[in-house]
Amino acid sequence: MVDELKPSGLGLDKPSGVSGPSKEDTEIHVIPDAFYGAPAKLKPTRRTESSAGQPNTEGRSSEPNITAEGKKGKLGVLIVLLAIIILLLAGGTAAYVLFFSKQKAVCGDGTCSMPETFESCPKDCEPPPPVCGDDKCEKSENHFSCPDDCEPPPPVCGDRSCEAGETFESCPKDCEPPPPVCGDDKCEENRGETFANCPQDCEPPPPEQALDTDSDGLTDVEENEIFGSDPNSANSDGDSYVDLNEVLNLFDPAKRDPARLIDNPGITVYRNEDYGIQMYRPKSWNVRDIPAEQTVQFTSATSENIKVTLYRKSPQESLADWFAKAPIEGLVKVDRFENLINRKGYEQIITPDRRTVFVSNDGMVVGLTYDLASELKIRYRVTLSMMANSLEFIGEAKIIEPSDAEGATSVLPSSPSFNQIEEGSSTEGAADEG
Repeated sequence: MVDELKPSGLGLDKPSGVSGPSKEDTEIHVIPDAFYGAPAKLKPTRRTESSAGQPNTEGRSSEPNITAEGKKGKLGVLIVLLAIIILLLAGGTAAYVLFFSKQKAVCGDGTCSMPETFESCPKDCEPPPPVCGDDKCEKSENHFSCPDDCEPPPPVCGDRSCEAGETFESCPKDCEPPPPVCGDDKCEENRGETFANCPQDCEPPPPEQALDTDSDGLTDVEENEIFGSDPNSANSDGDSYVDLNEVLNLFDPAKRDPARLIDNPGITVYRNEDYGIQMYRPKSWNVRDIPAEQTVQFTSATSENIKVTLYRKSPQESLADWFAKAPIEGLVKVDRFENLINRKGYEQIITPDRRTVFVSNDGMVVGLTYDLASELKIRYRVTLSMMANSLEFIGEAKIIEPSDAEGATSVLPSSPSFNQIEEGSSTEGAADEG
């Protein structure tokens, strides 16, 4: 092949003295076989016109320049295609509207077609979303999502929450009881009401015996304020007789025998000839006569009092028979009582609580009642017994008849309530001292 490319008849002589290959050894380089058939790259040519107006292509390839013109052609095709798609969509939409607008909506066909709405066809159309604040509580609304439209749900008793509309009476599981009201005539002990904080509603608890340090039967108050004995000694005068026994037998517990109780500086005599009675009494206590009730009241410094009231009975009637049917206000009838003789020789009855004593003589009965007032301590029970033991009848009582005083009973007025405290000044008649 090399031999074919050699020019025929061409001979090149090798200079003398130069070594190297001979003519026969000359190499000819050609393009590799891999590049045969590759398209030739055309160089861009610039078109010019000759004087005759013919384009001059001298010095340029004869292949046309299609790069810019090809791009413009492709863009135009895309624009045309897009316009065709838009026209097709617009036409389809118009056709759909024209086609379906001519159809008549049928309620119940499962399709919400114009002009159907939820109000006109709830079978086909869904309700519109609720509007909070339109004063309508709709299905999807509740008090928590829209309190302006929806009321709160009814309270549930037993959910441990006392809600509006629930009370202690309607739901005690959830609601606490309200505070008690003092003065409503109900003593609500389970809600904290007691006699101490509401005496208007509650009864006083059973009274307790006041302090008796030496346990001699006389309270410390009685020994200090009335009898002058020693509250730390059961036998204050050292004569071997207990202070209580001396007082009940009308002896002075602060002095040795034969000292009499009437000589004690804390004791004096109450005498009332209109009532026909006299008795010992605490000298420091106030005295108030109440003639309209045939009553005299002795009051201590702590407002406790002993009331003495006159009653009439038949001379042939025993005190026990009279007591069994006596119409005395506030007196609790008892089947058991003490029937004794006082130190002046008169029959007397003592109730079990030792706070009421009745002393009689023929057709007269004198009742002595110890009223604690608002106190809860029994301080003067022995003082009551001392007064009853010393009571004696000194003459005929002047009984008030109905014609003598307005409101008086036909015989004698019944005793007032044992808890009543009379108001007024404390006075003592000239005949009180004896």
